[in-house]
Amino acid sequence: MSLSPPDSGMLPAPGMRGESTAGLLASGAASGRCHASFPIRVVRAWPLYLALAPTLILIAVFAYWPTVNGFIQSVFNSTNTQTNVFVGLDNYSQLLGDSVFWGSFVNAIKYFVFGITIGWLLPFVTAELLISLSNVRLQYILRTALILPMAFPAAVFGFVWSFLYDPNVGGINTFLNGVGLSGLSHNWLGDPATALGSLMVIGGPIMFISGGGGLPFLLLLAGLQGIEQEVLEAASIDGCGRLRRIVSIDIPLLGSQFGLLFMLALVGFTQAGAITLLLTTNGGPAYSTMTPLVWLIQSGINAGNFGYGAAMGVVLFVGSVALSMTFLGIRRLRARALGISERRGIRRWRGHNR
Repeated sequence: MSLSPPDSGMLPAPGMRGESTAGLLASGAASGRCHASFPIRVVRAWPLYLALAPTLILIAVFAYWPTVNGFIQSVFNSTNTQTNVFVGLDNYSQLLGDSVFWGSFVNAIKYFVFGITIGWLLPFVTAELLISLSNVRLQYILRTALILPMAFPAAVFGFVWSFLYDPNVGGINTFLNGVGLSGLSHNWLGDPATALGSLMVIGGPIMFISGGGGLPFLLLLAGLQGIEQEVLEAASIDGCGRLRRIVSIDIPLLGSQFGLLFMLALVGFTQAGAITLLLTTNGGPAYSTMTPLVWLIQSGINAGNFGYGAAMGVVLFVGSVALSMTFLGIRRLRARALGISERRGIRRWRGHNR
């Protein structure tokens, strides 16, 4: 005859089934919190939301509202002399026939390709060389020296290189004339054949390593420093050379860093070289260095045609979002495919070992 009491639906006494009353009450309270409605959770966490309120308000006013207002203004003909005359999609139809705007995307693509090749190669090589130094103090000094130019405004680089490219008193032509290579002297920014290339390499290697390439340099250096020492030691024991280690270990393990850099490059695709262009060629000569953002500033803001400029901004915004979402979708599908293949491999391994 069983002496245990029948199940009455009451909480078990402490010690039964290895659970305590305190534990059951805590789990019940946690369950109650998880199933609480959203307004209740907001009320309970009101100090946190109050602390976040100033940041959220600033983001809404200076980031989200200008975006929404740009969509609104794009369907109005807002100029210096005419304010908010509804024109529907006339600005967009005018934009479809704007050959300068669509032609500027060719230069933006060139900037993009140059940025993800040379713009990443030099920071990556520099990070590899820096991390290979055995002297930690020397590493710190060189890293600081390379990162320091990031504090300089981009306008400084633009003005300095505008002077260096000057065809009459510029440092580049003066140097070429001084070493007997006057035949190579050129109006670098005044010739449509050389203007875009001259702007791409503006700043030289130091610009890509610590100025324009400061973020790639920092991300790649941090990624290389995050590689576990055991992995490097195992590669060294297996006789893996420096080049083979870079190709087989370093670059694959920096996949997340390169992915982030590519994502940022897509977001900034239409803004490539805008500050440098505005300070040097302003899109000329003959639109040979024009980019979408510079043309938006010229034909929209400077010309006082704000509705048309807003329409261009909307197109650039939608294009950037579409490119970014496409890239994220491809990465998600690739990660899912890799996860499926890994699970299949584990199942095969388990079946083989059985």
